Amino acid sequence: MAFDFDKFENLKRRLNAVVVAHNYQLPEVQDIADFIGDSLEMAFRAVELSANVIIVAGVRFMAELVAAMNPDKIVLHPDPSAGCPLADKINLNLISEVRSKFKGIPIIVYVNSPLEVKASADFFVTSSSVLRLISKIGVDT
Repeated sequence: MAFDFDKFENLKRRLNAVVVAHNYQLPEVQDIADFIGDSLEMAFRAVELSANVIIVAGVRFMAELVAAMNPDKIVLHPDPSAGCPLADKINLNLISEVRSKFKGIPIIVYVNSPLEVKASADFFVTSSSVLRLISKIGVDT
């Protein structure tokens, strides 16, 4: 069955919905998106949008972040099993071990980390913001 773009757009209008898509998505997914960006850009843009429903075309941590930043909106994730291998490697136990081993050192995690890991860390960063943060907090690189 072929995708009906007009029907999809009508449904989005009726539900006051938008699609935010990660820039790694396939072109045909990007074609139906209202916004395309990296994971952090998607989350910040979703906050600015006046939509009631946000559809996240990305992996699980992206949908978690969009939902956390938009508690009053309905956030849909078409494929909740879509994960990120990097994000799936870190968990709360590892954060706890690192905190115990390196007392007093701030815990910095990547934006791709699961929501509960970001919440337990002191900071979360993107690849473009990590050096700026480290220089601000005075951690020796």
